[in-house]
Amino acid sequence: MNVQAKAVTGCKVGYARVSSEDQNLERQFEEFRRFDVEKIYFEKVQGDKLDGDRPELLKLMDYIREGDTVYFASFDRLSRRHLRLLSLIEEIKAKGVAIHFIEEAIYISPTVENPYDELNANIFSAFAQFFKKQLKIRQRQGIKNAKKDPTKYKGRKPKLEKQQKLDVMENIILGNCCYSIMQKKYEISRSTVWRIAYQDPTLADERNDFIKANLENQLGKLEP
Repeated sequence: MNVQAKAVTGCKVGYARVSSEDQNLERQFEEFRRFDVEKIYFEKVQGDKLDGDRPELLKLMDYIREGDTVYFASFDRLSRRHLRLLSLIEEIKAKGVAIHFIEEAIYISPTVENPYDELNANIFSAFAQFFKKQLKIRQRQGIKNAKKDPTKYKGRKPKLEKQQKLDVMENIILGNCCYSIMQKKYEISRSTVWRIAYQDPTLADERNDFIKANLENQLGKLEP
């Protein structure tokens, strides 16, 4: 199969995606620079999300025109779901737009039917989904086995220890400091501060004590 870059008459458009905020898009950008991609859409979102949760992908689909070529660093940057990947490929081809998957070295023309490229697209996508499922199965089995030995499996480590949660609860309920101070002190979100102070079921008794103490303080201020 010929995997050399094809001559492009329209615009070269790239789509880059990573799954989380702490992941870097630079590697994908470097791939695009090798092919002189002119316009790039990028976002940080899970690859199995519905299209409505991927606004940059929707913008790309609206932007591309006949004669353009869309570049993806790999299959899973477009979609992690096998059927959705193939559906998106067909949607792009229907616009008269070519597709280039860089890592897999596959170029899909919108006009020339190449059964080898279509076959490879199916094979690579199916294998990617298969290995993803196998990884999840191994992870679940590993957790199941580890749970048999309590010394090995402790579950997810809580963000805050109990004493730290009590510190948050006391300061918020008694009004000793504002939410932002607790957020900065323990590097947690405002919603987490609120949940610890007013919802955490493991601290129900302590919460009642703090609420009672706060009420007594407020009543004390009203006494002549």
